[in-house]
Amino acid sequence: MALTRFALMTTLPRAETQMKKYRFIQLDVFTNQPFAGNPLAVFPDAEGLNDEQMMKIAREMNLSETVFVLEPKRESATADEAIETQPDVSNKNGAQSG
Repeated sequence: MALTRFALMTTLPRAETQMKKYRFIQLDVFTNQPFAGNPLAVFPDAEGLNDEQMMKIAREMNLSETVFVLEPKRESATADEAIETQPDVSNKNGAQSG
């Protein structure tokens, strides 16, 4: 896996006039060369996003997978995650998502 990283920001409506910013990183996976793998978006601090917002963000990213890292719900865990996949998208490793 090549760790080609892009640190970017996105904003979502908080209220009618406020926007909350969420940082995300785009990685290339299933490759050892930059810009040659399967692009994956990771939101390392996705607390505050609901399921509908995560799905909308994943659609907007237009990647085969988008990962949202959340606070753990169990004491024994260090984090929880929500993974959104785009329907009818073939991953470069041959797996079918959706």
